[in-house]
Amino acid sequence: MALEVLISIAILIVILGVIGFFVLRKSGCGVDYYSMFIIGLIWTPIGIIFKVPALWILGGILFIVGLVNKKAWRKRCMWVNMSAGDKWARIIIILALIILLAAGLYIIFSQGII
Repeated sequence: MALEVLISIAILIVILGVIGFFVLRKSGCGVDYYSMFIIGLIWTPIGIIFKVPALWILGGILFIVGLVNKKAWRKRCMWVNMSAGDKWARIIIILALIILLAAGLYIIFSQGII
């Protein structure tokens, strides 16, 4: 039962990611390569320390992609420059992702999966 719920949560997270991608694309804000660089910089050593290959490989990819596009770091879309609709869309997507993450962690720890 818990596995099916976790799979459902993962599918919902992917769907929210796709919706978020289209919201970003529509707003004119491009990809934030600086954030990719920072996430990769954090995930790579954590994946190596905890011996999680998926984490350090993905972190390495994000790190490299962010570093290759270093010239685009200055073109970041700042919160103060967004329209009210874009802000609300991002807030709703972030809150939904936090709720799904909390639900997934609750299921993982309550069922003793980890």
